[in-house]
Amino acid sequence: MSLTSGHRLGPYEILTPLGAGGMGEVYRARDSRLDREVAIKVLPADRVADTARRWAFVQEAKAASALNHPHIVTIHEIESVDGLDFIVMEYVPGRTLDALIPKNGMPVRELLRVAIPMADALAAAHEHGVVHCDLKPANVIVSSKGVVKVLDFGVAKLVGHNVDAEATGTVTVPLQPVGATAGTPPYMSPEQLSGGTVDARSDVFSFGTVLYEMATGHRAFRRQSVSATAAAIVHDEPAAPRQLTPALPDDLERIILRCLKKDPARRFQHASDLKVELEELRDETQAKGTSNAPRARRRHLVLGAIVLAVVGIAATVTLWALRPAAFPEPTLVHLTSERSTEGGSFSPDGTQVAYASAGDDGINWDIRLKVVGEVESRRLTTDPAAEGYPSWSRDGTQIAFLRYNSGTTRGLTHLAVGTVHLISPVGGPDRQVSTFPARLQLSWSPDGRWLAVSKGRSPSGPPGGIYLLSIASGEARAITFPTAPAFDVSPAFSPEGHDLAYASCEGAEVTPACEVRVVALDTGYRPRGPTRALPSTRRGWIGVAWTRDGRSIVYGAGDLSRIRANGTTPPEPLRLMANAWWPSTALGRPRLAFMQRVGDADLYHLEEGRPPEPIVRSNVNDIQPQYSPDGRRIALVSAGAGETKREIWLADADGSNLVRLTRGPGLSQGWPGWSPDGRSIVFDSRDPNGHVDIWLIDASGSGLRQLTNHSGDEVLPSFSRDGRFVYFTSKRTGRDEVWRVPSAGGTQEQVSRDGGVFPFESWDGRTVYYLRAVGDAPLVGRSVEGGEEHVVLPCVQQYGYAVGPRGIFYTACGGEDAGASPRRHLRYWDAVTKRQRSVADVEAEVVMGLSVSPDGKHLLYGRLEARSDLMMIENFP
Repeated sequence: MSLTSGHRLGPYEILTPLGAGGMGEVYRARDSRLDREVAIKVLPADRVADTARRWAFVQEAKAASALNHPHIVTIHEIESVDGLDFIVMEYVPGRTLDALIPKNGMPVRELLRVAIPMADALAAAHEHGVVHCDLKPANVIVSSKGVVKVLDFGVAKLVGHNVDAEATGTVTVPLQPVGATAGTPPYMSPEQLSGGTVDARSDVFSFGTVLYEMATGHRAFRRQSVSATAAAIVHDEPAAPRQLTPALPDDLERIILRCLKKDPARRFQHASDLKVELEELRDETQAKGTSNAPRARRRHLVLGAIVLAVVGIAATVTLWALRPAAFPEPTLVHLTSERSTEGGSFSPDGTQVAYASAGDDGINWDIRLKVVGEVESRRLTTDPAAEGYPSWSRDGTQIAFLRYNSGTTRGLTHLAVGTVHLISPVGGPDRQVSTFPARLQLSWSPDGRWLAVSKGRSPSGPPGGIYLLSIASGEARAITFPTAPAFDVSPAFSPEGHDLAYASCEGAEVTPACEVRVVALDTGYRPRGPTRALPSTRRGWIGVAWTRDGRSIVYGAGDLSRIRANGTTPPEPLRLMANAWWPSTALGRPRLAFMQRVGDADLYHLEEGRPPEPIVRSNVNDIQPQYSPDGRRIALVSAGAGETKREIWLADADGSNLVRLTRGPGLSQGWPGWSPDGRSIVFDSRDPNGHVDIWLIDASGSGLRQLTNHSGDEVLPSFSRDGRFVYFTSKRTGRDEVWRVPSAGGTQEQVSRDGGVFPFESWDGRTVYYLRAVGDAPLVGRSVEGGEEHVVLPCVQQYGYAVGPRGIFYTACGGEDAGASPRRHLRYWDAVTKRQRSVADVEAEVVMGLSVSPDGKHLLYGRLEARSDLMMIENFP
């Protein structure tokens, strides 16, 4: 039987189930005697009568309890209570390796950081005569503190201590059909599958299959069926790892392929030899500068980071052409090693960097400091609220930063608004400068008397222009004057303070189009003449930084470019790596820092009571799913293979038969919604100028037509239940409100009055629901005939709700972000009883869109995982 929370096995109280393997179910429990958490592995009740399994269970305990090693899970006790045999083990919170391997493989440095302890653990086990026999990514865990542990000797074979076994170190496994043989077929050795002699070298083969997957993101022997996979392991050679990941070091490929030799005599004969080879590769890699010192534990997502060696070459090729004569060759360096980082700022001499980080546990965003080139960083702020975007003063005595209105572990979004604070780089209490609603990057005036900030959205009004905050008084003085809904962000003083560069944005606030502008300043930092736009600089959320000579500006969002501040030459792209954001330069040294963000979103299907399963996975973001009215198809947003812009795609409800629906009309299409008859799809489309309008297209791909055309930007459309109207969100009044337009075209009318986004009608067509604002916000409802609004749910995560036949499924605000696996709480609100209940906790950084099937039994959602690192170009010309 499965054990429930509160069940006791002697002194152990069951807390939660952790999983199940071939040899038992595993639970998290509390030892009441020692007041510690442990893991308990119990032989399933339906197999207690199986003598062979009971014997194997005891053998596992005996084998594993003899091992005492920092990279092997510790066995505390072997017990039997009320007829249940169980093992009490060390509890290791963390993520298994299979959840950490990105689709394109792990960076080499991170791979070695995990692989070397694995090899060390195997070497220790082999010295005690224990062969694992089931080494695979799911049996390796990386704890929340970055410690690597090999788990589950659930199918391990204790080598017999008779004379022959002592001499040969082998044990013979009788030939069994695939599925009965101990082990997991994709990771088993040829001798395991063919019933041959199994010894430590079999684990070396399995280690090679895991190493192959870590390096490439692919299994070494992946076939259509278990039997075909087994046959490939026995007879076929794997593709060379460098065919899949060309940037892998030659020596790493050599090590992997030697592990995977069919003949055990040609593999590494001892795991200790394998460990030494990996350590030498690590040392050589560090010496060549392609990797830095070992990093703390970090999350690895489905979309893997580009290997630094390749990126370094690409950056060098471009930057070399830009450097002055005799200038040293630029090199790419990792600056940070935490889970996620944002907004780096160099000290005036360029030897230290301040940045925002969620730390290793992801609990909260704080400001941290580190010396460039050193491993350790120092936490500077300790407030429970989130903090971000630090900026170092020119004299080096103060660091300005933003403290947000509430803590967040989902990242410092572009829309988040905070207040400006100051702190000394040596630590101590901070000081609030002003209550001014600021967001994104900050910039100090050369004399240290002013901070340039951008005005964020507040209850009193929309986002605005660039302001100077007095350090002494907190007074705010406007420098730029955009007309809503336009806004300005990312101010940057030139080195001498004679000019201020910034990003001027228009279009939808979530996905604006921004260009770099420069305004000349007088000696009092007041505008001197009109602002001027630099040519061909239009991007999304632009970060802006001056080069230290004051002649050029580095800017970008997703990719970085450099342009002359006088605008006399076109921009020069800096081919650093994909997803480069928020540049920062050092005045005292030729260094450029930037944030490299990598994320991937896939579509998942959830049926209540069952675990989520992916139905659409690719190397691009697959988000914003919507079921068709009959539940047989889905519409979604994806870039598609080889594409760079988002389009609307259609697929069967199980994710199969994916076909592209739209090809424009704009640069990016989003948020599809089905008409009630399933014949049409409405969506929003962003044009080259950043403006977004609502469009309609037949599900067949014909009949494209525009429904709205307004500078206020129309987004997030959905049909009314009778098909007569299309609801959408617009800024035409200066802030987000819900509007509707006849689906056949005609007069548009405002629906909400106090702010509203993301509208959907109830299934009976009587109520229209919408969120009060962008971001986490209350969900409100009102009659489609008009009348007063009423709050339905006090807080729903951004875009995280779906209207079902009888109620609303939604993603609750907050979540569990501690440790390695952020989880989001899916809940259900019954429109009839007004009661709520929990549906599931799903692993996701952010839930990107939610949809419920017509029968109310199935959910689709986009699961986003993301990480970010602070990178640096040394010798930036």
